[in-house]
Amino acid sequence: MEATLGAIVKDARLYRGLTQKQLAAKLGVTQQIISSIEADRNTPNVYTLIQIGKALGLTLCLSYR
Repeated sequence: MEATLGAIVKDARLYRGLTQKQLAAKLGVTQQIISSIEADRNTPNVYTLIQIGKALGLTLCLSYR
């Protein structure tokens, strides 16, 4: 089973030792936005997804199924 986007963001954030509030500040969004992404209640737009990747040292890969 594949991990969800929210789980990947949360795991990477915790690995980097960041709180949701700290990640939100780096991205210029609210802590509630980060919380909703991690809970898979919200999918970030492409710009925000790129910023999350940069902040957490993640490489983004798009695939089509």
